[in-house]
Amino acid sequence: MLLRRFYLLENEKSPTTIGKKQRKLEENEFPKLNYSEYLSVDEFVDMFGYEFEHVYNNNDFLEFDQEGNLLNEHPTGDSKRPKKTQ
Repeated sequence: MLLRRFYLLENEKSPTTIGKKQRKLEENEFPKLNYSEYLSVDEFVDMFGYEFEHVYNNNDFLEFDQEGNLLNEHPTGDSKRPKKTQ
């Protein structure tokens, strides 16, 4: 930090600083995360459990409480993984 300040004061060609007080962050428009680019369904289920597989399938945000527990509920209330048909 001290070096940056010295650089700005002593170097005539240094860029002017831009104030961030008027910057507005759009927190509500955070882009959705496409989980399939980073994890397979099985890896996601191994980490979070079958009851949260719908989060992966719908690319929903993972919501946590203060203790770090997942809050996302299955839309149908069914937390069991559907059986595969052969």
